[in-house]
Amino acid sequence: TPPPERNPVNFTLFADCSSFEVADFLYCKVYDPIPGFMTTTCAALQTLVQVLQLPPFMSKSKLYDAISAIANGTAPWQLFTIKYTGPRPAKGRISDWMDAMYKVWYCDSLELLKSMLQNPAFKGHFDTVPYKEVDKVGKRCFKNLFSGDWVWQKASKILRHYSELAGSILVSTVAGSDKTTVSVMTGNNEYYPMYLSAGNLDNKTH
Repeated sequence: TPPPERNPVNFTLFADCSSFEVADFLYCKVYDPIPGFMTTTCAALQTLVQVLQLPPFMSKSKLYDAISAIANGTAPWQLFTIKYTGPRPAKGRISDWMDAMYKVWYCDSLELLKSMLQNPAFKGHFDTVPYKEVDKVGKRCFKNLFSGDWVWQKASKILRHYSELAGSILVSTVAGSDKTTVSVMTGNNEYYPMYLSAGNLDNKTH
C-alpha cells in the first residue's frame, strides 16, 4: 500500500516555515570558506532578532541537531564503526589509517527497496516484467535494465525452479559506490557513499 500523503504545511521538528527556511538557507544555499562562518552567522541572527523574539536556532549545534533529526522515509539511519585488522609493518612508522576508526552510516536496504515500491512518484516508470523490445526492422533495442538478457534469464530460471512464484514480481537491485568530496561546511572531507536502486525503475527516473 502507498504511504500516507504528506502534509504540505507540516514543518515537524521546526517551529514554523520561517525556521525551516532559515535552516535550508544556512545549510544548503550559503557557501563561505571562512572558518567559523556558521558560528558567526547564527550569532548574527540571534543579535538581529533578540529584541523581537527568540531566533530559530541559538547556535550552529542546534541547527545541526534539528537537521539530523529529520526523518525522511521509513528507513532510519544506523551507524557502526570499523577498523583495519590486517597485517601491519614489522618495522617503521605505522600509517594513521591503520589505527583510525571509521564510521559507516547506512539504511536497511530492504526497507529502502520497500519504500521505492510504495512510492507513487514512480508510477509509470516501473517495469513489473522483463521484456524484449525490437525496432521496425527487428533489431533488438536495449534501454532499461528489464529490457536486457540478464533479467529475462533470471526470471525464467526462478520460475523453472519455483513454479509457485508464477505471477510474482522480480525486484532486482542496482548498487554502486564512488568517492565524493564534500566541501561545503565540512572541510573537504571525503566520503564513499553507496547508492542503491530498484532495477525495475526506468532510465528516466532520477
